[in-house]
Amino acid sequence: MNFAGKLLKCAGVLCCILFFTSSGPFDEIDSIAREGHYDRAIAILDQHRQLYGNDDILFYLDKGMLTHYAGQYSDSIRFLSEAERAIEEAFTRSVTEEIGSMLLSDNTKTYAGEDYENIYINVFNALNYYHLNRHESALVEVRRISEKLRFLEAQYQFMVDRLMEASREIRQQERLVANAVQEAARLGIVLIIDPENTIRYIYRIDNLVLARYLSMLFYRANGLVDSARIDYESILAQYADLRDIYNFNIPSSLNDELVIPAGMARLNILAFTGLSPLKNETSTFIRVGNTTIRIALPEMRNRPSEISQVKVEFVNGDTFTLERLEDIEAIARETFNGKIAAIRLKSNVRAGIRGGIGAAARNTGAVLAEVGSAFVPGLSLILSISGEVASAIADAVERADIRISRFFPRRSYVGGINLRPGTYSFRVQYYNASGQIIDSFFLENVQVRANALNLVESISLK
Repeated sequence: MNFAGKLLKCAGVLCCILFFTSSGPFDEIDSIAREGHYDRAIAILDQHRQLYGNDDILFYLDKGMLTHYAGQYSDSIRFLSEAERAIEEAFTRSVTEEIGSMLLSDNTKTYAGEDYENIYINVFNALNYYHLNRHESALVEVRRISEKLRFLEAQYQFMVDRLMEASREIRQQERLVANAVQEAARLGIVLIIDPENTIRYIYRIDNLVLARYLSMLFYRANGLVDSARIDYESILAQYADLRDIYNFNIPSSLNDELVIPAGMARLNILAFTGLSPLKNETSTFIRVGNTTIRIALPEMRNRPSEISQVKVEFVNGDTFTLERLEDIEAIARETFNGKIAAIRLKSNVRAGIRGGIGAAARNTGAVLAEVGSAFVPGLSLILSISGEVASAIADAVERADIRISRFFPRRSYVGGINLRPGTYSFRVQYYNASGQIIDSFFLENVQVRANALNLVESISLK
């Protein structure tokens, strides 16, 4: 695609992005989903399918999550699996588009999903398969997460290497690299800079606690105690190694998950709350020669939740409290920060190119003004201001890629209790910081069986 074609593509994508992130149907869908009316939210989403434009991945992710919440597990598998397939294809295309996006906005690239979206697809498909009593398929989904995490670390190092190779032809390379490193340091990213100014960063997420928790339960239910213990130990290690992400206590119920007393059965409750972050655009400015260039960068924006505590209350009055297992919001930020150094580097290189184009146009105008423009009246004036026009157009086209899905949850809570095998009814209740119940779900006649996984999932997006 030539430069003009890329510019037109960027303009089209920009219109779609502005529409997608503005208030309107999506705010309405968010509100309806928060109230738990998932079927209605799905219907409105389908009515406004065209607002996603060519971003099929975002549509599949949003519909896949809403159908999961609605209990439409087969449909959720279909949409989330389609999103996963499209992400794999989009990544292949996005690698070849990286250099092109150094000249224009990141929005010219095919959206390949945020990393956390890619890995949580498998978490929720594992739950989908569990609800359909396809436990082996559920375990396969969980196992895929570790493979993806290893691949993500390698893929972003490859991206950085490609960008560094392209930027070596830019005279401001050393300053551009320094700016990228400074931005990464501000975000707390672990970086290694070799003597040749090559950026290498460490992808810190090598495990997902929620995935390990589900794997532990699946293995325990199948009598694979050693495998369940390995997952349990991996959870403990992740809490110890990433205290800035898992900055809360390990759920106390985990201590009782591996050994269930004889004659008893284990009931596990998994609750999801809130909604995952969206993205905003932020602007910074750098000097390239005598020109001030605007750089647009994406920034994660949290969506607050009213919920601060989740409790389970049985009809006989017994209660127990669920404890936070994982902040999906924090994982989203951490995996996003893992590539911000590459985004910053690319934006700075693009700014250098834009500044050079503007300077060249202005210099040409100045030369023509000196020698006269009798042959083409007004040409020197046109060329002298063309640099300013080019800069203005470039600033308008320079937009951060703020595409992201809307319906992953914010946090997960877990709890477990040993019971006599039988049938139980209970409420899962969601409390705000003032201790008021803001959401409540009654589950009636839940079968709790011995030597089986009795996992109940509850959701409140408030």
